[in-house]
Amino acid sequence: MVVDALTGQLLLIKERIQKLEADYILKVNEEDLVSNLVTEFTLDIPVLDESGIQVDYGEHQIDVSGDPERRFSSTPFYVAGTRVTFSIPFTGDVNLFNVQPRQFAMTLSGSGSKTQLDGNEIRITYAAANLDAQGARRNFDAELARIKQNLVNLNESIARHNGGLETLIDP
Repeated sequence: MVVDALTGQLLLIKERIQKLEADYILKVNEEDLVSNLVTEFTLDIPVLDESGIQVDYGEHQIDVSGDPERRFSSTPFYVAGTRVTFSIPFTGDVNLFNVQPRQFAMTLSGSGSKTQLDGNEIRITYAAANLDAQGARRNFDAELARIKQNLVNLNESIARHNGGLETLIDP
């Protein structure tokens, strides 16, 4: 939850300030110290680069052993299928994707899709024996809308946190 993440961030700030040596605090310019601490502890909300979205597709071996419409044992059984991967570049702190905003939209990941964070890219992959490309695109568009809404909701809390850092550090 965002509350837990922000509470943890406040504890890190307190810890960082307490570790400063008295000699350093007496010699350093107070404005510079506060500015450096604000910069260090400002959270950088991810921003999606929708103009940079890439799509990759190809053949893929699909395990259909768990498919209730097929009669296979529990051992893996593979058939030829299709994989479509949408890659969304972003800037900002990748770790904030793991923070749940106060209000959030559930994502579809797990129901026919796989979402991965890879560096500064979100990869959403759809794979199936009879994958419908238009259906995958509709699912991706819905998933992208949920991700964007979650980032908007997260940004509300993060913006308040970032805006109050200077007052918190230099009361």
